[in-house]
Amino acid sequence: MIVKDKDGNAMIQSERELKLRYVISVNKVRRFFDGLQEGKVYFTKCIKCGAKYFPPQADCPACGSSEMEWIPITGRGKLVALTIINVKPSSFSGPDYAVGVARFGELGVVAWLDIDASIARDSVRPGVDVELVVKDGRYWLHPIINA
Repeated sequence: MIVKDKDGNAMIQSERELKLRYVISVNKVRRFFDGLQEGKVYFTKCIKCGAKYFPPQADCPACGSSEMEWIPITGRGKLVALTIINVKPSSFSGPDYAVGVARFGELGVVAWLDIDASIARDSVRPGVDVELVVKDGRYWLHPIINA
């Protein structure tokens, strides 16, 4: 279809689906992805300056060192914030979902909540305990509602 832009120039308008495929090297942070396959979620800690990072970093942004220690995130964290996504991009046709931010010690973790959005809307509030769980190679925040 030919349309005109604001200056009157003829433009072709075509409505087609565009699929993008990304190929990104993860060699330097492969331990993170291997950990997900093992059911663990790792963060990195700079051996030189002690800075901690999640998602893991291959090199320390604070001091530039490449000496990083890989440490699993364990125990419970506290949910700091959450939002229910009910207006989704047109490319996403799934049900409503919840995304949260949690603190595990000094680490901030952003992840989807492992709970139905309607339950999260009614039952989950900031301050609730959460655990990191791994399912199908992805990590989720699991709220501890009836502890």
